[in-house]
Amino acid sequence: MKLLTVQDAIAKVNAWFHIPVTHDVIHSGIYRNSEPNQTPYYRVELEWNKQGEPALDDDGLVNKQTIRAELDAVSGHMIAFYRHEFRKNGKDQKAEMDNALYAVVFPYVLQWIGKLGLPISESELELKRKQVIDGDLYELDYGRQYAGIPVRNFGTFNIKLDQAFGLVHLFCRWDACIFDDRVIPIAPDAFKLQFDSKQLMLYYMRMLSSEHPYYMWKEDTFEAVSGRLVSADRGELTEMIDLQPTKPQRRQPVKFVRKPIFSADQYEALRVSDHVTEVDPCAPHPFFPVLSDEEVIKAKDIAVSYLQQHMSEETCQYAFIRKEGHEVARSMQGNRLQVEIQRLYNGIPVIGGAVRLFIDRDSWELNHVMDGLEFWKMAAKSNVLAYKEPRNANEEAWSKLKGKVELNLHYRLEEGVPANETKRAILVYTLDCDWICNAVTGEVTKLALPSTP
Repeated sequence: MKLLTVQDAIAKVNAWFHIPVTHDVIHSGIYRNSEPNQTPYYRVELEWNKQGEPALDDDGLVNKQTIRAELDAVSGHMIAFYRHEFRKNGKDQKAEMDNALYAVVFPYVLQWIGKLGLPISESELELKRKQVIDGDLYELDYGRQYAGIPVRNFGTFNIKLDQAFGLVHLFCRWDACIFDDRVIPIAPDAFKLQFDSKQLMLYYMRMLSSEHPYYMWKEDTFEAVSGRLVSADRGELTEMIDLQPTKPQRRQPVKFVRKPIFSADQYEALRVSDHVTEVDPCAPHPFFPVLSDEEVIKAKDIAVSYLQQHMSEETCQYAFIRKEGHEVARSMQGNRLQVEIQRLYNGIPVIGGAVRLFIDRDSWELNHVMDGLEFWKMAAKSNVLAYKEPRNANEEAWSKLKGKVELNLHYRLEEGVPANETKRAILVYTLDCDWICNAVTGEVTKLALPSTP
C-alpha cells in the first residue's frame, strides 16, 4: 500500500486552504490508525503555528494560532481540519438552525465536499443536527444512509463554517463500500418468530441502584436477508476461578509497579519512519502484537494470584468470560496486556463489575488495576452490596418481554476484508429492546436514557 508523502500532503492542504505566510509547520508525520482494522489505515498529521508563538497558551491549551489537518495517507482525502482561532474561551451558546438558514448554508457544505474531493454522495447524507454557535458559526452533523436506510460503522461527517462560509472544523469518516440494491429483507414479524426465551440474558445492573437481577434481550445482529447471526451480544464462560488454587503459579507474589495506562510516548509507536513510502496494513500492529498461548496462561496466573491475595474476602465469585471480539487477555499499547475478570453473584454476572489488570509484558509487573465495582461502592457510600437471588424463571420473563423487541434495519460494513479490497454493505437487523424484567419482583421496566443538557 503506497503512502502519500508529508510534502504532498502539505501541498494538498495549501491548495485547499489559505495558510498564512506567517505560519510554519510545527508538526508533521504519518501514523498508523490506533485500531488495527479501522480506516483510514494510515493518516498524515500536520500542524501549523504562527512564527514565534508557543505551542501552548497560558492555560496549557493548544495555541489559538494553530491550524491542524489530517489526511488519509493512502487516498489523500481530508479526514479532519481545525482552526483553533475560533475556539471559544467560555461555553458555546448553541441554537437550533432554522430551515431557511439551513437552505442557505447547505450549498456551501456541498461546495466543500466537492473542493476537498471527499467520497460523499449528497444522497447519502442524513442530517442529524444543525446548529448556530454564538450567532456566528454554523455546525452541521450528518450520518450516512442509503436508499433511506441508515449505514452504521462510523459513517459520520461533521462540518463547521464561519459567517463567510469558510471552513473552521471538519471531521469525516466515510468508508468506500458496495451496496446491493437487489436484496429484500425478511419481514420483521416473520423474523421475530425465530426467537425464544434463550434470547434473554440475566444480569445484575448496579446502574439502577438495585440489588435485583434483571432479564434483558440479547441485542444480537443478523443478516436481514438470510437470518445469519453476524454479531452476538453474549459472553462465553471459559473458567470459574478457584481462589484456593493448588498450582503454585496461581499463588505467586504479584509485584505492583504503578504506571499510567496511557502516555504520550506510547503514541509515537504508531509513527511511520520518514523514509517509508509503502506499508502492509496487515502487518502486526504496534498496539496489538499477537499474544502467545504461554503469555495468556501467564497473565491469567498473575490475575488469579492478585485476586487470591487482595480480593479473596469478597462474597462474589470470579470468572474469565470471553466475548465476541473481546478476549479475556489481550495486548495493548505500551507493550502491555490486559486481563479482564468478571464478578458474579449467585452465578450471575454484574454489569460494570469487571476487574481489569494491566501487566507489563517484559517484567510481568502489575502496572494498574481498574475495579468497576469501586465506582458503585463510592456512589452508594457503602461497601456493603447485597445481591438477591432471582425468583422468576426465564420463561416468565420471556412472556413479558417477547413482544417488546424492535428490529433496527440498517447497513453494516462487513469486517475482515483485506485492506486492498472494497467492503460490502450488508443489510442487517439489530435487536433492540429497552425493556427489562426484574427477576425478583417480575416487574417490567423501560430503561430511560439520561437527558442531554
